[in-house]
Amino acid sequence: MALNEPPAGGVFESLRRLGVNSLALVRNRVELFSVELQIKEVRLIKLLVLAAVGVLLANMAVLMGTAVIIVLADGKARVPVLVGLFLFYALAATVVFFALRCHLRSTTPPFNETLSEVKKDCEWLTSRK
Repeated sequence: MALNEPPAGGVFESLRRLGVNSLALVRNRVELFSVELQIKEVRLIKLLVLAAVGVLLANMAVLMGTAVIIVLADGKARVPVLVGLFLFYALAATVVFFALRCHLRSTTPPFNETLSEVKKDCEWLTSRK
């Protein structure tokens, strides 16, 4: 085969190979997306279960601790103790809320790997002109 001769099969063979390669690329990206989706799903379920158990146990501990403090407080001191506990709980809830908000803002966007691979593919395809 000389250098100036087209490859065997001509235009249709080239189009077929282009189609096969394009489908393989799309399949690869869909598989990556699927794996990332499964990882995110498992992580989210684990996070929700741990959070629910933690909230339940923390709530029980706070209720029992509050009841003990109120029972042990002198009759005249019960109202100031209740006000103090309310302020403490409100401050603690505010701190936890801001920590949670900070954590949610610092996480990477979902499907970051898939998006970066698709971006690389697009850059490669546009640079081949």
